[in-house]
Amino acid sequence: MRRTVVNRVVLGVVGAVLLAAGVLVLAGGLDLYRRLGVHPPQWWPLTSPDQPVVSARSRGRWVASSWWWPTVIGGLTALVAGMAWWLVAQLRRSGLSSIAVPTPGVSGLRLRVGARALEEALENGTAVLPDVERAGVRLVRAPGHPRLRGAVRL
Repeated sequence: MRRTVVNRVVLGVVGAVLLAAGVLVLAGGLDLYRRLGVHPPQWWPLTSPDQPVVSARSRGRWVASSWWWPTVIGGLTALVAGMAWWLVAQLRRSGLSSIAVPTPGVSGLRLRVGARALEEALENGTAVLPDVERAGVRLVRAPGHPRLRGAVRL
């Protein structure tokens, strides 16, 4: 499975969970449960605008523990660091966007070709050869010069 597919599935699941939680919070904050006569889930803490997310008894119970604040701060720090790492990984390009191809017969002139177009041309040119069932090609960024990775199924 490609990285983009996994990322889209994870983003979709996280987005759906956050959207559902946001709708429940908004409904509690706007007092829609009472106005519409709808009963929220039993486990949901926010049922009216006056009600806090965490009860005073729960806050007092956990704050009295010496491990509470270091655990909360450490957990949130790890969560933010993981999200920042994931975001940087998404912004980083895994392949080349274009490549400079020298033109024969004209010195100094270089033609810029889109990497995906070059990959498709190589795949299609290989796939029409006899006994080739499928071909896959990918241009990979390498220090100093690009490399070509390919797989051919005969």
